[in-house]
Amino acid sequence: MKKFISILTGLLCVACMTDYSLTTEVEYKNNSSHDILFLSVRQSLSADQQTIIETEEVIATLPKDETYTFHASYTGSKDGYVPFYYIAVANRIAWIQFGDSKKIGFPNSKYGSETIYEIAVEQKRYRKYTYTFTDADYQFALENGTK
Repeated sequence: MKKFISILTGLLCVACMTDYSLTTEVEYKNNSSHDILFLSVRQSLSADQQTIIETEEVIATLPKDETYTFHASYTGSKDGYVPFYYIAVANRIAWIQFGDSKKIGFPNSKYGSETIYEIAVEQKRYRKYTYTFTDADYQFALENGTK
C-alpha cells in the first residue's frame, strides 16, 4: 500500500510540473509616408579592449503599406502569457527609425509600453497586439528622436 501511495504521489507531482508553450506577437502596420526600420545594438570591445563599440543592425524593415510581426515564446504556466516587454528583449529591439535618420528608443519610449497597442487576440497562452504607424509617429520622431 505504501508503494502504491508513493507512486501515486510521484505521478501527481510530475503531472503538476507540465510546461506550456506561451506566445505573444506584435503586428506592426505602416500607414505612414516613410519606411520604418527596427534596429538592435550590438556591443563589442575594441582591439585594445579599452573601448566598447556599439554597432546598429537592422532587425526588420517595414516599408510603406506593409506589415511585420515580431514573435516571442517561452514555456510557462497553464494560464500564463508572455509579457509585452519580452517582445523587445527576445527580438533585441533597441530603436525604431523613421525615414532616413530619426530614431526613437524602443524600450524607454511610448513604443515600449503596451498601453498604445491594441490587443487583437487574447487567448490562453497567446496574445497578439497590433499597432499602426501613421505620419503622426513620424512627426513624433522628428520632435523627440535622435539622428
